[in-house]
Amino acid sequence: MTRPVRAAAALSFVLTLLVAVAVNAQTGGGASAPSFDPTSHRFTIAVVPDTQYLFDDDRGDTEPVAAAFDWMVENRERENIAFAAGLGDVTQDGLQNEVDRADHAYKILDRAKLPYSVLAGNHDINSGTNDTRGETPFSKAFGPQRYTGMPTYLGSSANGYNSAHKFTAGGRQWLILALDWRLSTAGTAWAQSVLDANKTVPTIVTTHETLSSNAEGNASLTSYGTTLWNNLIRKNDQIVLSLSGHNWPVGRVTQKNDFGHDVYLNLADYQDMYYGGAGMIRTYQFDLDRDTIDVETFSPWILAQNEADRSLHERLMMEKTEPQSRFSIPLDFKALAQRLDPKPAPAEVATDALKVPGTVALWRPTGTGTVTKLDDLSGNGNDLTPTTLASSTGEQAQISVNEDHGDDQPSARSLKFTANKSQRRGTYLRTADGAPLNTNEFKNGYTIEAFVKLPASCCNSNSWMGILGQQGTGRDLGRTKDDPDESAIALALSGGAELQWAVWPTNTDRNITAWGHGMASQRWTHVAAVNDGRYTDLYIDGALMGRNPLSPAIGLGSTGKYWMLGATDYANVVEQTFNGLIGDVRIVDHALPATKFMNAARTPVTSEATTATLTGRTIEVAVTGAATTAATQVVEPHTGDRFDLGTATVTDGKARFPISDLQHAALGDGARVEVALDGKPNATLHLRADGKPVQPTATDTKPSTAGGTVPATLSLTLAGTPTFGAFTPGVTKEYTAQTKATVVSTAADATLSVSEPGHLANGAFSLPEPLRVELAKTSWNAPTTNEDVDIAFKQLVKDTDALRTGAYTRSLTFTLATSTP
Repeated sequence: MTRPVRAAAALSFVLTLLVAVAVNAQTGGGASAPSFDPTSHRFTIAVVPDTQYLFDDDRGDTEPVAAAFDWMVENRERENIAFAAGLGDVTQDGLQNEVDRADHAYKILDRAKLPYSVLAGNHDINSGTNDTRGETPFSKAFGPQRYTGMPTYLGSSANGYNSAHKFTAGGRQWLILALDWRLSTAGTAWAQSVLDANKTVPTIVTTHETLSSNAEGNASLTSYGTTLWNNLIRKNDQIVLSLSGHNWPVGRVTQKNDFGHDVYLNLADYQDMYYGGAGMIRTYQFDLDRDTIDVETFSPWILAQNEADRSLHERLMMEKTEPQSRFSIPLDFKALAQRLDPKPAPAEVATDALKVPGTVALWRPTGTGTVTKLDDLSGNGNDLTPTTLASSTGEQAQISVNEDHGDDQPSARSLKFTANKSQRRGTYLRTADGAPLNTNEFKNGYTIEAFVKLPASCCNSNSWMGILGQQGTGRDLGRTKDDPDESAIALALSGGAELQWAVWPTNTDRNITAWGHGMASQRWTHVAAVNDGRYTDLYIDGALMGRNPLSPAIGLGSTGKYWMLGATDYANVVEQTFNGLIGDVRIVDHALPATKFMNAARTPVTSEATTATLTGRTIEVAVTGAATTAATQVVEPHTGDRFDLGTATVTDGKARFPISDLQHAALGDGARVEVALDGKPNATLHLRADGKPVQPTATDTKPSTAGGTVPATLSLTLAGTPTFGAFTPGVTKEYTAQTKATVVSTAADATLSVSEPGHLANGAFSLPEPLRVELAKTSWNAPTTNEDVDIAFKQLVKDTDALRTGAYTRSLTFTLATSTP
């Protein structure tokens, strides 16, 4: 609110603080399962190393472990935590009181329905026994009965000290074996039976002891670790990762199994460090797109503390960043899935499916051996034949058909080009003189696609090698600006393997370029240059690039000369050819959305957003197909402003989105319109705004005098209602919450204060400890505008405090005041 001030004045704002109390299942409470996405290509396994010093008879402290579990629950959605795995030595001596405290902490995960496994270390049981031992306090608390309600639980061995857990993450199943400190012969047989029943499921073995390590973190198998390796791990190709504790310092090692594949063995134990490890946990974040597992190690308990309150030891301990505690594991997930559960290669996409309306040229690698002709399968007569540069010999003098191809490529073959730039050697393919493609100017737009695979160490020795282009130059087209000797049309790669699309459009004297990023070598990549009749975009693997021009570019200036596959020219000279593999290539006479590119041919969509037009104060999106709803966001790339226009019903092939005057003023021709149809991303279009431009940096300076008055104003707003989350009975903990106040004051001075906080109350029940409120700033001696002030709320709850089920609240009054308005 904004209020003029005429004399000494004050402005107050009332805030209600709300918090719920979590209770355990015995008292009838319970928390719903936090969100987890089993289809996401990124997921996390949280690992709990040795906690024994924190559960040590009448010594230790449960809070760091409870804080770690609280963090897992609170961050399950953000980190997409699939599972939590313990590594044993939960307690120091396996005493009943120690196990009871650990049991209480693990109930945090039970209430949140976050699946986990716990296994016995040598301190949890009689270390001289194996998994055939009888019942113990540990097995009573953490035996099979602990997991029976978890959907991830597969089963346990006879005495309950080994367990198996299977969950879905990243769109596929994963298996965790939680094995006792010492496997018996029967225990090993049980583990093998689980593996045999799940041969196609990648597996992580967790146990208490496998490795020891030196000060540099170089780990090696212990005597028992060698036994486990020989009897179980090395013999089962599905085991990719082994996690253990017991020894310190931490370390890791990679070993080859009997199938020649890497198995990653990691040792994590921080109990020898400050505060018995301070509740240190590890996260293993699986990224299926990057083929990487990123590992981090930190103490949620310390990280949750106020920075000013941390001791030196806590500051050093809150996260571990040495190479053995923060690292990445390379793992080719597609290759892993294929070797465990081989699938036949997908069938080639039929040519007719690739001949979308408007296809001008379609070249697909077929047959075997040396290419003497590559037919244009569009039927338009743009066939290609080889041309060899002078003095080329051997492979440089030919183009051969190769069986290498991309996973999402329509064809199962590619063309191999071999070049030597320094010696000007190589062979490319070209259209015939007079081919229809040669004179096409594409004034209504185009989509030009290709699959390419770059060789190792590309592309310093082959800088500016061409993928596709047209013979001729800007000079041939009568252009005089930029470098007229540049090729008429060129899709090429810089020495840094950066993709570039450079053309001379029909409407400008300039050479218009779109840039991609440095492309990876030795992997298949789909590239596409798209023009909607006005604006040009470059895509790599279906992703829109960030360096696309906003200069209008209509069509392609055509020299009428032949097109080249595997080459471009400079000053009408082909200096080199492409060096690498090229797969399917297609040219279409209009803009296609990414959902219609060739790399999406096996997952066709039935609806398409085709245009976005600004008419008055409405953006109309044209939709083909059966889609019933469209959701739209508009991005003005000059300013970076993004407007979420929400969801609209598709009626008569149009979805209409009203916009405000402010949005209308900010948007102009060429702004990006991101469209999702029926909840799925479909297309990124350029707004057609009838030539309405945006001039975000235009200025016009004229001398003038001006004056004005400022009304006396005090304004106080609060960002939102803070909440502590759920209080946990029986655990001493200080809970914190935050919000912000935004202050506007035209006064010479101002003060910000809060009423006496008092105690949070739940009906007739109040918390014993008072609520504390801390303002980051309380006074001003000059005007201020939209200044944010951090407000911290703190509530101490002791393990002896009686908590009533329900919500605790407290209304507070914040006052902004001045004596000199």
